[in-house]
Amino acid sequence: VQLTYSLPTPAIVRLDVFDMLGRRVGTLLGGEPQAAGQHQTAWTSRGLAPGNYLVRLTAGTQTSSRLLTLTI
Repeated sequence: VQLTYSLPTPAIVRLDVFDMLGRRVGTLLGGEPQAAGQHQTAWTSRGLAPGNYLVRLTAGTQTSSRLLTLTI
């Protein structure tokens, strides 16, 4: 799965994936500095059951969450 996001300014970025019970099932970026602009990160969902997952992006002091549905 490819996740695309855009940063208006340079920031320290953390990108986590959670199941619907709130358990972290993956960390794609663990606090890495990134430049402003569009970025793309791959999520290898191998071993996870189909269903809904929450993707949380933290960039500096801003946080954004999106629902992702994983299918077979």
